[in-house]
Parts: sequence; C-alpha cells; structure tokens
Amino acid sequence: MYKFWTVKIIRFIPLIFIFGVVIAMVFYPGGNIHNPEQIGYSFTNNFLSDLGGIKARSGDSNIISFLFFNASMLVFALGGVGFLFVPRLFKTDKVNYILALIGFAFFFFGALFFGFINSQLIIIYQKQNETHKELKEMRKELEQLKKSK
Repeated sequence: MYKFWTVKIIRFIPLIFIFGVVIAMVFYPGGNIHNPEQIGYSFTNNFLSDLGGIKARSGDSNIISFLFFNASMLVFALGGVGFLFVPRLFKTDKVNYILALIGFAFFFFGALFFGFINSQLIIIYQKQNETHKELKEMRKELEQLKKSK
C-alpha cells in the first residue's frame, strides 16, 4: 500500500497538476489586473491565481477554469499524503527516516499553505478590483458635477 502512495501516485501528481492548469488557462475568459478587456489568459500578464477565482478579471464567469484549477490544487495538496508514507521506506536507517519525516512535514504544510495563499489572493484582488471600480465611478461623478457648475 505505501509503495502505491510513495511511488505511483507521486509520479502522476505533477502531470495532473500541469494538465489541470493548462485546461484552466484555455477556458479562462480574460482580463488581468491592468487590463480587464484582455481576451483569454496571458502567461505574462495574468497571475496563476487568477485561474482560481469564480469571476475573471474581466467580470465574466470563470467557473470552468475555477473547477479545473482548484481541482489541480487539491490533487497537489493530496500529494502530501503520499509523502506521509515516504519515511517508511527508510525505517532501517534512523537518520534518513528522520530526514524523511522532516521532508514530509515541509511538503505537506507547504502544499496546504500554497492552496490557502492562492485562495486568499483571489479574495484580496477581487475586493481591490471592486474598490478600484467604485473609485473610478466616483471620479467620473465628480467630473460631471464640476462640468455642470
């Protein structure tokens, strides 16, 4: 059982992650932090975390990208379970066993925090974008008031 998790599953997790992210990029409707009118996903203008939001930067629904990207993130985090079994491969060598435990802890918590930070960045940027739009509207109203006087 533990060889299944430590060898077979861990081999495929990067492939599943990359596949899910590429599919999410294909279905991303568009927009970035500087240009909400951009069409599609741009590797140089978008953040990877843009794929994980329910709404794209353009304001369109991003449900397909959201599902593929977050499923990929979940698979990546579940890869930490495979690393839980790695120390068993080194039971006879105490030093390598302890190093494998430390490696598991770093990978597992790193994967969890990676997913957590991604979700928090999406929330922060969406709130920032809404505030920015509200400020633009207020400036337009002020300009119209100045022109009417």
